[in-house]
Amino acid sequence: MFETETGVASVDGVIPTFVSRPEFRPARAVAVMLMDGRGIREPMRDNARRLASVGYYVMLPNVYYRTGAPQEVAEDLETMRAHAAPLTRQSAAADVEACLAYADRDPAAPDTRRVGLVGYCMGGRLAVGVAQLLGDRIAAVASLHPGSMATRAPDSPHLWLDKIVAEIYFGVPEHDPYLSPGAVGRLTEALNAAGVDYAMEVLSGAHHGFATPGGEHYSKPHAERAWERTFELFDRRLRPAACIPPVEPRRANGSPPAAS
Repeated sequence: MFETETGVASVDGVIPTFVSRPEFRPARAVAVMLMDGRGIREPMRDNARRLASVGYYVMLPNVYYRTGAPQEVAEDLETMRAHAAPLTRQSAAADVEACLAYADRDPAAPDTRRVGLVGYCMGGRLAVGVAQLLGDRIAAVASLHPGSMATRAPDSPHLWLDKIVAEIYFGVPEHDPYLSPGAVGRLTEALNAAGVDYAMEVLSGAHHGFATPGGEHYSKPHAERAWERTFELFDRRLRPAACIPPVEPRRANGSPPAAS
């Protein structure tokens, strides 16, 4: 694979970004990976490489750049919240658009009219907000152990779902202090009401952080399950533009959360 560290120009500065893609064959589609609260570290780069290894042009931006944070930040919540303070669905969407503009200028990148997002924890929440704001440009989203998806706040993600065209896979751990069973229920109701095409999978025995290697609660079996679902979703939704049929009307997946 080919990989590089680069700077992506955005309206708020330059985003340090890790890019990984196939070296000896054309990439099939562009995917932007949104980090968790601990920032860009080698296990997160390894996840980008894993997605690139099956044929995607993957961009992993350090969305903490507005605070001048190092790529990897301390694990305490106070530090992470301070660096995440400028992040909103609007600012995250601007960052993703900047990444796609960079890809548009790279001859090695495929068409960016239909792209995928993968997000972990904070990034899983932001990915849903980006899908809302960028509409039909986002065709597929994998939101893994997303936090704070259905809160009482006026900008809670479950209140902003009406313009989502993407199909979304939610990989939700059974044990997650940042997404309670009640929040999963509220999110499910909101997704159904908005007509979003989604799959909500509650992974039995998994804990928050199951999909990020090196973490206390990383679980390879659960992470592999999430990869399998992500690959299947991306393979279906991110085919080359010439092979993509017209987008069908969105449909609600009304099935209850399922255990793996």
